[in-house]
This record gives sequence, structure tokens and C-alpha cells, in this order.
Amino acid sequence: FVPEYRFIDPVAAAEGNVPSEYASEVALFRSAFLPVLSAVLVSPALGGLKSMLKAFLIQVKTRRIAYTIYERQAESVVTQTKLAEAAMLLDEAQFHQDRLGEDIDRWAESGEYMPYDLRVRARMDIGRALDLCRAAANLIFSLGGGSGIAISNPVQRYFRDIQASNSHPLQMATVQYEIY
Repeated sequence: FVPEYRFIDPVAAAEGNVPSEYASEVALFRSAFLPVLSAVLVSPALGGLKSMLKAFLIQVKTRRIAYTIYERQAESVVTQTKLAEAAMLLDEAQFHQDRLGEDIDRWAESGEYMPYDLRVRARMDIGRALDLCRAAANLIFSLGGGSGIAISNPVQRYFRDIQASNSHPLQMATVQYEIY
């Protein structure tokens, strides 16, 4: 049993109508509902991508690329270029999440509800961040070869988690782009 005072109307909340005795005292309780909900859901994808990149960078030092001249995958210019691209995508995803967080905090501190155009941009920021996380994860995963899909390989676990984070309509980039 969940007491009724613990429920909120999500439609009303999306418009800034959330009854809270703390809203006048604590800025957090004045934050825009959907942007906050989206922002907290992108953090696992960003953290997972950072961990995926870190795990792969450890593996790449000792991996060979079968049927090539490379004794260590880290020596391959293609690998280096793809990892650099993945790192750039991660940086861009982080930018979108940071901008959203700054917007949420600024408007909550002001005491005014975030305007509609910024709430729409907030949804685009999260959709874009998740899209970039998925693109970076795809690049890293593609470098893993056959061993990359092994259940024991942490890289594939991060890959699956990042793919799953893009599955909810509130998080899907294409939905957010259409709204934007």
C-alpha cells in the first residue's frame, strides 16, 4: 500500500504543478519534472560508457588483432582513431547532460518554472546524450572482435546496458528530436 499523498499527477507535474510543502524552501522541489526525470535516467548510460571505455583500454593493451601484423591492438591506427572518436562522443554526451543540469538548477533557484522551450531543449539534450552514448558504445564494441561478445567480458555487459537505456520513449532520441 502506498499512501495517496505519495502520488503525483504526472501531467500536472509536467506543467509544474506538484504540491510540496518544501517547494518554497528547497530549490530541488521546484525543479522541472520531466527534465529531472530524464536527467537521472541518462546518468547510468554515461557512467556505463565511461566504464566500458576504461575496460576496453585495459584489454586493448594485450589483445592481438587476428590475421594482421598487429601483436597488440593498441598499435593499430584504426583502433586508436575509433577510440578517439568514442571519447569525443562521450565528451559531447557529457556536455548535453551538464547543460541540462545547469538549466534545471538555474530555473529551480530562480523560483520560476522552466519555460516550455527550455523543457523541450532539455528533452533533446537527454535524447542526444543517449544517442551519443549508444554511438560510442557501438564503436568500442565493434573493436572487440569475437571475444567482445563473451559473457565474461565486461565490455559486452556495458554495451547491453547502454543499448537498454535507449529503449524507453522518454529516453529515445528520435522521439526527443521530433519534439525539439
